[in-house]
Amino acid sequence: VGTDLREFTFTVEEDNQPKPWFAKDIERYHKLSTMGKVIHGIKALFDLQKVSLAKLTTDERKQVLILPFESFVLDPEPWINKIESLIGKNRPKAIQKILKNQKCPRVYINAGKGHSGYGWNEADAKATEGADYERRLSFVKERASIEEQKVLAEVCREYETIHKFPRQMPWQL
Repeated sequence: VGTDLREFTFTVEEDNQPKPWFAKDIERYHKLSTMGKVIHGIKALFDLQKVSLAKLTTDERKQVLILPFESFVLDPEPWINKIESLIGKNRPKAIQKILKNQKCPRVYINAGKGHSGYGWNEADAKATEGADYERRLSFVKERASIEEQKVLAEVCREYETIHKFPRQMPWQL
């Protein structure tokens, strides 16, 4: 952020260095590890979402639909129905092609289209959901401080409390 010309995240300045707009309240942002920046950025965005939703009136809140990724990719049909109801339109025919291209619905969360730029490889898509979760958790633990791991665990607990999943998730095993 702030150095890649293809990155379009708005920034704010701290000590003459850019940082993402959503990190404006994260103290010592530039001193955090890359994983620390990711974890604290997730928390900042999650907190902003909660504050923004809390400010909405009951009628305004009825106009907002938050789609949890896990639930959507495992069973997109109820979510698409909710979107249709919310906007008062039927889905375009292209939706089925898009879902198929994104491998939805999926048997496993990690069975979708990966992106090698994010460290994904073909073997990851073939791993069991539990094994993929453990691989990702190890990746975080190797790069995050104990305090950062606690922050991420708390955000995950809140996320899980807010969203109901269609089945047991790998982190619940």
